[in-house]
Amino acid sequence: MVAKHNNDERFKSNKDLYIGGVSYKCGTCNKEFKYTTHLNRHQRIHTGEKPYQCEFCKYKSRTKGNLKEHMVAKHNNDERFKSNKDLYIGGVSYKCGTCNKEFKYITHLNRHQRIHTGEKPYQCAFCKNKFTLKGSLTQHVVAKHNNDDAYKSNKDLYIGGVLYKCATCNKEFKCKSHLHRHKKSHTGEKPYQCEFCEHKCSLKENLRKHVKTKHSIDEHLKSNKDLNTGGVLYKCGMCNKMFKNKPHLHRHERSHTGEKPYQCEFCEHKCSLKENLRKHVKTKHSNDEHLKSNKDLYTGGVSYKCGMCNKEFKNKAHLHIHEITHIGEKPYHCEFCGDMFSYHVDSKHNDKRQHPCK
Repeated sequence: MVAKHNNDERFKSNKDLYIGGVSYKCGTCNKEFKYTTHLNRHQRIHTGEKPYQCEFCKYKSRTKGNLKEHMVAKHNNDERFKSNKDLYIGGVSYKCGTCNKEFKYITHLNRHQRIHTGEKPYQCAFCKNKFTLKGSLTQHVVAKHNNDDAYKSNKDLYIGGVLYKCATCNKEFKCKSHLHRHKKSHTGEKPYQCEFCEHKCSLKENLRKHVKTKHSIDEHLKSNKDLNTGGVLYKCGMCNKMFKNKPHLHRHERSHTGEKPYQCEFCEHKCSLKENLRKHVKTKHSNDEHLKSNKDLYTGGVSYKCGMCNKEFKNKAHLHIHEITHIGEKPYHCEFCGDMFSYHVDSKHNDKRQHPCK
């Protein structure tokens, strides 16, 4: 349709119908749209509805975008427009009860309202100064108190805000994990035990440094580096080797059991790993006709199999297209020439070799 009927008047006036599917139809002219908002906007052409009223004059518009363009073009010198541009760019949700100035975000409104109330909620910890804005407090502290010892030892407090405070020394931190790590300096807790000696650490990264520094020659470390890099969740029940991922553990366990679950369909060769089976097939059976006609089977794995000829595919959509060749189904109907097609044709298939419509 895109290739052969793009000059048809109906196609030109309703491209949404032929590109990507349509969900919503106009009850008056049958024009179709992908989105209900587009349909609602279109329907105003038939109803004549103009719901958007200019507050500076009597102008009305069908769309919000047209109203904005009107106000920017006709009323940009109005004092209210100049002092409240947020009202006319992108919509406004929050209005100041004192001066009616409007804002997109409630946080911006709250900040603005302090102009009227005189509220200064941000108190400097080093002097008696107070501020309306958190940013102003930060600038003040950095400029006036940067040589204070409390500032030097706790910069996190004054850069970007702090959420978590130590109950023992009142030091503050941006992240909860940083607070937990700091608390160990007070409690003396050392929860990380070295498995090679009796050394304990308060931090996991310090334990890893210790193991690499003191036990790098240990045979167990050499054979099991995953244990000391980033933590381990899964352990082999036979040799205690540990792995980060469960699939890696299962793959390793076959070295103990001798299991070879991957069977070559061309010969009796078996493999413990899927990638080894693929290498074997490509190396030993590259000239086999079945391999030539079905390479998807041996490149990256296959999830979907045809129930009639056992041909396999990576994608379910590719399987469905293939199955139509067996049943002769032609589910796609061209409304311009009446022909039926076995698969969907879009703008990607616009040459004669790919496009079946002649």
